[in-house]
Amino acid sequence: MNIVRQKLLSFRLSSLVIIFYIILLSLKQIRFVDDFQFLYYSPYMLLAILFFIGFVLFLYAGRFHILDLMILLLLCSLIVSAINSDNVFLFLTVYVLPIAGYFVFRVNLTKHMDIYKLFLYLSIFISSLLIVEFITENYTNNKVFNYEGLSIEYIQKGAIYGGNRMDKNVHPILQLIAPEYSYVERPLGVAMAPQLSGVLMACFILFLLSIIKYKHYLYFSHRKTIYLSMIMLFIALFMSLSGTGMLIFMVGSLLLFASKRNMFYIVFLAPLFVYLALFSRGYTYDGAGVFLLTYSFKLFNLFYSNLLSADFVTLIIGGNTNQTADIDYLNFIVRFGVIGSTLFLLLLLVVYYCWGKAFRYTIMDLPLIPVVLSILMANFHYDSIYRYPASFLFFMIIGYISYHYSISHNNYKKNINT
Repeated sequence: MNIVRQKLLSFRLSSLVIIFYIILLSLKQIRFVDDFQFLYYSPYMLLAILFFIGFVLFLYAGRFHILDLMILLLLCSLIVSAINSDNVFLFLTVYVLPIAGYFVFRVNLTKHMDIYKLFLYLSIFISSLLIVEFITENYTNNKVFNYEGLSIEYIQKGAIYGGNRMDKNVHPILQLIAPEYSYVERPLGVAMAPQLSGVLMACFILFLLSIIKYKHYLYFSHRKTIYLSMIMLFIALFMSLSGTGMLIFMVGSLLLFASKRNMFYIVFLAPLFVYLALFSRGYTYDGAGVFLLTYSFKLFNLFYSNLLSADFVTLIIGGNTNQTADIDYLNFIVRFGVIGSTLFLLLLLVVYYCWGKAFRYTIMDLPLIPVVLSILMANFHYDSIYRYPASFLFFMIIGYISYHYSISHNNYKKNINT
């Protein structure tokens, strides 16, 4: 009887924790519902609380390993960059608070929660929000999300909660099947940016495809829910008008199922899939080539001028959030300096090393890879790894890896000693 009660209690705690994180990761958009605008600053406060609790428990636990030390070094570097910036509060909320995801998962603060179930139910919820936004924004008089209630300047002061309206575009696919409905407002989604919200839809589709491919335990217990989520994610990706998201989905799905047997088909289909991704954003074959060429020159010149105009201290430690290039990797030097940018690259190498050590005997955690890579790829168009909620998800997964690496490392030491 006690065992049954414990299992029931664990299930309830797991459900509550999953609901909490789903709400937290969606607050950026939910707070624009008229009845919830009193929650406008709640994402800051909740992230700050999680960061404080997770960091204190992290320090209290001790026994740091290489990934912990890299996170601490990166954190110190970001704090130094914040001090050198014009707006310390802005810098801390954008680049530091989302690292809370690492600490809470590193100390297993969410031990009652299954990260795979979280991603499954999160994907359903955020795709539902995007679908509702698209429909009500474009085809009904009653808009669920009242973005116009605040000025653009006020919204953008929220940094990680920035946005942009009056971004109407002709949806190429809708133009083919229903031209009268093709002139649409792009939904901002949970990331408050069409590009990154589309990327999140794409990365969760790849996540679920990986769940199916590797016969993950979640597939056998939640098969119908997985297929429901995939349908909703496809619809949301279609509605997002995110060329970046579509490109990541197209290329990612090819790579996910690539093998020696079908490599010929992969090579043949890759250019077609890339074109379809560009077409979904409205570029024709000729237009896409010209656009990409001129766009590349423009970004290179902008990056070069940003470097020339930055002072020496900023180049070393970062802190400049005013100079911007569409490819966010080009902003890393002025944002985080040479030191911060180098530490970030080293962090990725250490994550790769720890992943191999932590999960060397299992393929059950491979579905997390598309999520990490999709967020990294999103940086090639507008959106930063540090844009919430992608930033929190990114560091959450790294914290998950770190926790399991710590377990495997301790078990390895015990085996040697015995």
